[in-house]
Amino acid sequence: MSKNTRKELLNSPDEFMTTTAAVVKWIRENSKTFITTVTAVILVFGAVTGYYYWDKSREESAMVEYFLAANDAGLNDVVIQDYADTKAGKLAIIRSAQTAFKAGDYEKSLAEAIEFVDTWSSKDILYWEALLLIAASHMASNDSEKALENLEKATTPTTPDSIREQALFYKALILNDLGRTEDAQSAVLQIEGEYKNLARASLASLISDAGAADGK
Repeated sequence: MSKNTRKELLNSPDEFMTTTAAVVKWIRENSKTFITTVTAVILVFGAVTGYYYWDKSREESAMVEYFLAANDAGLNDVVIQDYADTKAGKLAIIRSAQTAFKAGDYEKSLAEAIEFVDTWSSKDILYWEALLLIAASHMASNDSEKALENLEKATTPTTPDSIREQALFYKALILNDLGRTEDAQSAVLQIEGEYKNLARASLASLISDAGAADGK
């Protein structure tokens, strides 16, 4: 294959210049279309950029309001209503659920904790704490089966250790009250960490019986 001579290379058309000339020509012939297209692009970019900064600003404002409402249930309700679409609004919901539980309003704490779980990522510890709150609300309402159902969800391989231990402890208590001794023993023997001593103190007879059954 023969090589191009220097003269041929110098005389060969510049692809960039050719393309640029063609574009310029098209713009001149279609100026209105070009202007309309550019304007549309600028407007879309501006709208997206504007929304991003508005959204960021709104999130920051919501979080400020959330912290200001730390000790005021009324202000916390305002955050829920005015910033429902923000992270702070969702955090205000679980805060309200916790307050309702402490006040003995288990129906409200249950409803709000469920709402929070439905909108929050399971990658965050707050998701699992809300799941425990759901179980605790069922326990307080004497709905053992529903409580156990949610405690099962809190003892999966992806559950944080501290949550799993607490869930197993609650599970053992419920199963023991239901007379399901063997299941309660099984739950107790899986408890590790800080809840292990608490389980031994609260359910000593279960652990003793389980140890005897295992020949310990």
